[in-house]
Amino acid sequence: MLWRVSFWPRGCRPFIGWIRRGFTSRILRLRPRTRVFLAGDDDQVIVGFISVVGLESFIHHLYIDRGYQRMGVGRMLLESLRAWLPQPYHLKCLTANRPAREFYQGLGWTEGGWGSDDLGDYVLMKYSDPRC
Repeated sequence: MLWRVSFWPRGCRPFIGWIRRGFTSRILRLRPRTRVFLAGDDDQVIVGFISVVGLESFIHHLYIDRGYQRMGVGRMLLESLRAWLPQPYHLKCLTANRPAREFYQGLGWTEGGWGSDDLGDYVLMKYSDPRC
């Protein structure tokens, strides 16, 4: 099940409580033109989300609840972008987050640059579907 929202409903705040402290408030301050898509299970429990800054095709966040990782939720959220978001897609991934980097690389994302910000060192990643 996939829902599209352009704001955070109150019910989402408990879901993102597992994200480390200080980061939650950054997520809730959405940038202009940001779209948020929520993934839920059959009981309408939110299990993951993706936020995208539309004009830049920049994926700002992709989070999946630990209990739902490796079940196709992240792939489903990324694939949902094809219907409306122009490629190529871009994102930053923390260098130390090896499982996330391997996830993106397994889907065909490529690493193309590096940088650092207040969250740490990151790698810039890009995706273009060769079928498009």
